[in-house]
Amino acid sequence: MKKQENKQRKARTRTLIQLGGLLDLTPLLSICDINLGDDLQLEYPDKAATLLGILSHFCKQLPEEISEEDLSQLKNSGVKSIKSKTMQ
Repeated sequence: MKKQENKQRKARTRTLIQLGGLLDLTPLLSICDINLGDDLQLEYPDKAATLLGILSHFCKQLPEEISEEDLSQLKNSGVKSIKSKTMQ
């Protein structure tokens, strides 16, 4: 049981780290004045709140359903962004 919980915890942590890496590829961190290494929970909760507010705002702008075609276009845009950022 503990082995499974540890495996799930590690998988969750890996995903959270990867999400942070994706955010780092966007201008959102600089918009929110977030620097890598900032402790958003203890030292800069206002920066975290700003980032969450931006993300929430844009999520509310999304339609209730996104078509497969739109998802494909968004994915392609994301792939291009990742490739251009990793080649710099």
